[in-house]
Amino acid sequence: MEYMNRIINNIFSNIQLTMRYSYIFQFAKTVSSLNQPANTHHRPFLFSS
Repeated sequence: MEYMNRIINNIFSNIQLTMRYSYIFQFAKTVSSLNQPANTHHRPFLFSS
């Protein structure tokens, strides 16, 4: 039972980390799209430099 609790806690902490990183990534994408001219916003950020 202790072992199962540890696994569940591990999974939940991984999910929290993933969500945090996806929020950061989403924010970075939003900022980078705001910094670009309107006609290039559909292209990937890496190729628009």
